[in-house]
Amino acid sequence: MENSLEILQQINWFLKPVSDFLIFMVGTTVGRVIMLLLFLFYFFITYMHSINQRKALGKGSSSYGTGFVPFQTKIYFFFRDLFAPLLKMIVHLPVVLGVIVTLGLLVGVSSALQNMQAFAENQKEIEQLGTIVKQLDKRYKVASIKVEKTDYVNKTTSLEIEYFGNSLQSPSENKQNIIIQGFDIYFDAMVLNFEYSAIQDGDKHNLVLPYRIFSEVVAAKDGIKLNYFDNDSIPLIYKREASEIYGLSAEDYNARMDDFTRLIFDEDYARKMGVRSFQGNAVHKRLAEGKIYDIWIEQTGGLVLKQATLF
Repeated sequence: MENSLEILQQINWFLKPVSDFLIFMVGTTVGRVIMLLLFLFYFFITYMHSINQRKALGKGSSSYGTGFVPFQTKIYFFFRDLFAPLLKMIVHLPVVLGVIVTLGLLVGVSSALQNMQAFAENQKEIEQLGTIVKQLDKRYKVASIKVEKTDYVNKTTSLEIEYFGNSLQSPSENKQNIIIQGFDIYFDAMVLNFEYSAIQDGDKHNLVLPYRIFSEVVAAKDGIKLNYFDNDSIPLIYKREASEIYGLSAEDYNARMDDFTRLIFDEDYARKMGVRSFQGNAVHKRLAEGKIYDIWIEQTGGLVLKQATLF
């Protein structure tokens, strides 16, 4: 796959700029205006050359020559120089047709190569996404929620959320403090179902991405976004060291994880990548002040909210 992409890129390195230029000049209004202006400029230069040449001949024909060019002669030069390029094209019609066909083939070949290159790149991304899906198929602890206060006067719940990375022993230093109206708190996640998609590899895989909280008072559409992304926009639970990644480079892994995150917010892109369905999966609980709760992503693709067990 890598070799095919490189060959296509090398072949299209020259063809694409030429093809894009031809399409711009012929297929766009700006391009056609430019060609018209170039033709008018060429016609003007040719016409003025004809007039000046005739004046020079008139002056050189005798010592009394004035170089005057009659009006009817100017009209003749005007139409002669205007239609001369067209007449030349008609005379050399086989050559002109050959050039047009050659340019058309060049554009067609370039377009075909671009489509092949896009297809190859898309297949490469799908293969990488499939490899990543297999690596994410396990149980994760996403966050630990400490209920700092339940304010029955203002009817709010104050939470401190600590997000975890891939290792349960290494919670993220990033914490998020949230004050939300209501007491029955919902933790919402997007479930991406890859069954029957191009990414699917024969086994059923779901990818779960928690992304907001709401309550019995705050509607889901007005929910508060969970800030569990790293600086590179990759969810902390899906961050990996290079030594933990197999089947692709760390750079490709991070790029595809960006794609996964994009699947949540861009339905058109999700359909393009073959996601069969994406749906919300909210879990909720009336949280008690002073208690600590954990959010888990189960291997089956579900979201679980349960009170933490103290040892």
